[in-house]
Amino acid sequence: MKWSVIYSIDTLAGNSLDGFVPTSEHWEKTEGDACYEFDYLGDEYVGGKHAKYVGYITDKEFKHFLHDVLVPCYVENTMGMLGGMVEDEILGLMPAWSLSAVNYYATDPFYQNAYVCPFPENDKEHNLLTNMNDKDIRAWIEENYL
Repeated sequence: MKWSVIYSIDTLAGNSLDGFVPTSEHWEKTEGDACYEFDYLGDEYVGGKHAKYVGYITDKEFKHFLHDVLVPCYVENTMGMLGGMVEDEILGLMPAWSLSAVNYYATDPFYQNAYVCPFPENDKEHNLLTNMNDKDIRAWIEENYL
């Protein structure tokens, strides 16, 4: 299984994002501090830090990401992702989930979110995903990855 992931993190100005950055070479940073959008929350939020990454990662990298970078405390169903392509076959609507974490270190919040979509690499994985409903796939993710 491979995973398409869009991951973002936001925190206050005095904090470092270093411990929250994906480490695999399969990640690309697409946004930085200029895209921070929480100044409106008050003085302590002005000038905060932001980063967004996209990745198409292996199963092993996905597990590492969930255990060492994001460590989600919330898994939410979404409406899915349109237009996935696997082995020259276009898959219309793929399942996708929003994984979130709010971590507090001292009094400093770190807000993290990842939008994740599985991409099967073989018939067994493809059949697994296509023969389960969204609730079953969510349970499968929680059981096997979290």
